Amino acid sequence: VPDVCHKRLLLSIYMGACLTLQDCDSIPSSLLPESQAYNREKFYDVINTPKLLYLFKQYMKSIYSLECLDFFLDVEEFRDINDNEDLKDRALQIYNTYFAPDSSREVDIASTLREILTENIHKPTTKIFDPSQQFILLTLEADCVPRFLQSEFFLTFQLSLVKKK
Repeated sequence: VPDVCHKRLLLSIYMGACLTLQDCDSIPSSLLPESQAYNREKFYDVINTPKLLYLFKQYMKSIYSLECLDFFLDVEEFRDINDNEDLKDRALQIYNTYFAPDSSREVDIASTLREILTENIHKPTTKIFDPSQQFILLTLEADCVPRFLQSEFFLTFQLSLVKKK
């Protein structure tokens, strides 16, 4: 269950506030509730460590949520696109993969966010997916990462490190 800060952020996203990932990342960890700051730090530790990212993907696949992580990572890459034509093509690919009706990898976001995406997909900017990505990030850091860190995937990884010493 998300803490009060998460609930406020989810509500503001749902109500259509234009929060971006950068807005949330610019909040110093010292101002975040302890568990949220810890979970965000752990999330980035996991995705920035190749072996842990691999295991986290396996874990997400096992709980039928891999599309959330893949969407998050795809948006991270999407932001680096500089060519307008490539940006438009990739935005449509991401939209069709994760948000189009009947998509096999559809991610669950607030209907307000989905409507905004649908309205703006043909004139994308590098920030078009930011509110949706933030919505998914909250789920990943509040729910998925803590469960992953207690999963057999992670425990096996820890045991392998101990055995190597």
